[in-house]
Amino acid sequence: MHIIENRNARAGRVYCYAGECLWDKQLKKYANPRVLVGHLEGEPSVFVPNKKYSLLLADTSQTVTEERDRKIIDVIKAKYGNRVRLADTKTTKAQMQTARAVFSGPSVVFGEITSRYHIYTILTRAFGEDDAKEILSLAWYLASEGDALINSDAWLSHFENPAGHEISSQDITKLLDRMGQDGILSFYKHWLKRFEKTGDKMLYDLTSISWHGHGIDMASWGHNRDNDNLPQVNYALLCTRSTAMPLFAWPLNGSVSDVRTLQDTLNFLDKLDYKPDCLMMDRGFASMENISFMLGRGYTFLQALRVNAGWIRKIIDAGRQIRLRPDSMVKAGERTYYASTTRCQWVTLKKKSKKEAVPAQETLVYPELPEQKVLPSPVWREFEAILNFICGHTF
Repeated sequence: MHIIENRNARAGRVYCYAGECLWDKQLKKYANPRVLVGHLEGEPSVFVPNKKYSLLLADTSQTVTEERDRKIIDVIKAKYGNRVRLADTKTTKAQMQTARAVFSGPSVVFGEITSRYHIYTILTRAFGEDDAKEILSLAWYLASEGDALINSDAWLSHFENPAGHEISSQDITKLLDRMGQDGILSFYKHWLKRFEKTGDKMLYDLTSISWHGHGIDMASWGHNRDNDNLPQVNYALLCTRSTAMPLFAWPLNGSVSDVRTLQDTLNFLDKLDYKPDCLMMDRGFASMENISFMLGRGYTFLQALRVNAGWIRKIIDAGRQIRLRPDSMVKAGERTYYASTTRCQWVTLKKKSKKEAVPAQETLVYPELPEQKVLPSPVWREFEAILNFICGHTF
């Protein structure tokens, strides 16, 4: 056990950590865990312990039970001796009235967003008032800096935030431990209620985050969108089309492909009592099983498709004569398309098998040739939006 002094240039302060060198049997290498114990002040420097170790150092009854804490206290006394100034835990009112400069720029922007969408109210219902303030403060920091949470203390001490104070790395760890799955689901349930029956279309897609470390069960090998030779964690994201407001985000195993996530996500949203007005997806989610699932549940959706499937080619061929007409032309940006609509019968058959207890399902698609029509004029604008979505244009 030893003391490590590290100067934080942004905070302008030297922080002191208790570190030790331990052998990791799993990784077969040494690990160096650190614990923040205080900081240095003045010239010549004086060690000021944090709240926890101030109480332990002030305790003269020698009632420290944790062996690790006893070692840390011994190291502090051996390192600094008499150069230890205990923090006054009983701060008087006169001492609390200390002037300090706090910048309110980020709070003007993020405060307006928080108020407009009632984010603090929803967080309070899900996690309680105190935790809601700290969660919101850390969210402001991430939106402003995009840095690791462990570096948030300097930012929180300089800028106005809902918590009103900086949050140490230990307190952040405790906060994340308190944010259980029940609280997260409660937040999503209240959040999704604000976007029920808005008439806006919802975009659903997946993204992945590469993982360099170890210890996350969801990190696995799969199709890496960044071409990194690393395990990854997938994230399912649902957002509105008009404003790109995120509605739902959930981590998934990194080895799961896009097409296999759709039904689980819709079942998850169903448990939260939320059903999108209209769901839009790229062709990575296209499969007969997913389309049958959404039709069976009564979803309204716009699904981009791959043209290499035989049943899709039949539908395209069925409207070939209609697309030769001049009034079937649709312009999307700089591109010109010729479009037609074809009504289809979507038939699902169940086949019994002697080997399998559960009947297998087979889906058949039959284009109805007599019902072909050119897209009516009110649908042109909507169809242009679909083409923009498929081709990657902005909405």
